[in-house]
Amino acid sequence: MLESIKIGVKNKDYPPLGQPLWQYFSFDFYHYFRNKMATDTEALDILENKIQQLELKVYGDSIYCPENSNPIIDSLLQANTLMSAALSGKEKFASVNKRLYEMNDYLELNPLSEELSGLTRKMNIIQSMKDELESNIEKIEKINELKDVLDNDKIKNTQLLKDDLTKLLAKHLTTKEKLHKINTSVNNILTNFNEICIEISKSFFLLNESVTKLESSKA
Repeated sequence: MLESIKIGVKNKDYPPLGQPLWQYFSFDFYHYFRNKMATDTEALDILENKIQQLELKVYGDSIYCPENSNPIIDSLLQANTLMSAALSGKEKFASVNKRLYEMNDYLELNPLSEELSGLTRKMNIIQSMKDELESNIEKIEKINELKDVLDNDKIKNTQLLKDDLTKLLAKHLTTKEKLHKINTSVNNILTNFNEICIEISKSFFLLNESVTKLESSKA
């Protein structure tokens, strides 16, 4: 009985009878990928060493190289990551820009060169936004009316008075707390005064009743 049979892979036989294929080939695959990764890492190291030697030839020993400087490969990877992140939203901006051009076409009314259906569609869009457009016009007119006030130096210098306003606000809060305490005390005094008035009224009522009974008994 044959122990193994030659197959189409160079320098590789079929596994012995009873041995699984994955077990027979796994050792070779493991060493292949291990050697491949090691080769890539060594290539990067060699490239980085060549760049360092080139810098020494160009700049000489005067080149400043801090101890905590990042290797050029890491810097390139970081730059690639930043560029990818910056370009990730390019499609969205392009889509928005395209829609802006389309909206501009809708807003440009040219009855001499456009068909009636296109003009009708544009007029419907503008009429649907009538309330919003009128509101925006009113706001713009209001801003224009207040422009002189907003451009006043007193308004512009408000930021310089920030510390004074903070102190004034703190003083106002302190005064408010004191007034609240005084108001509470005055309310308590008024409550006591009302109770005293009620007691005096009761005393006068009892005194009047006693005098009336005394006069009735003498009569």
